[in-house]
This record gives sequence, C-alpha cells and structure tokens, in this order.
Amino acid sequence: MSCVLTKRRPMTGASMNPVRTLGPAIAAGNYKHLWIYLVAPTAGAIAGAGVYTSVKLHDDGEAVTPRQARSFRRG
Repeated sequence: MSCVLTKRRPMTGASMNPVRTLGPAIAAGNYKHLWIYLVAPTAGAIAGAGVYTSVKLHDDGEAVTPRQARSFRRG
C-alpha cells in the first residue's frame, strides 16, 4: 500500500479512495474514466465471493449435523 501511495500515484494520478475521485468528477462533469471506479469494486466483490465459495465452502460428501446450542443458564 505504501508503495502505491509513494511511488505509483504521481505516475497515474489515481486515488486510493473512490469517493475522492467520484465527487470532483461528477461536479466537473468529467465522466471519461469514471466507469472503472464503479465497475472495479463490484467485480472485486464478485471475484472475492467466488474465491471464498471455492475455498471455504467445499462439500466432502458427508452430512454434518449442527451441534446443539448450549446455554450458561441451568434450569
């Protein structure tokens, strides 16, 4: 992250916070490169959900029964 902030930002002019780009772009009426700030977070969320599903939610073929909820109260 620090490499992006110190080395690459002056070359690209991109902001790390999309709102800092969206606000001035909308106020100035400059919509030329605005699409990337709208598409990239959505694409990243979809890709992240796909990776999570493939890594974390795998089916071993065995049915897992949920444990019974326990309470600290006795009674």
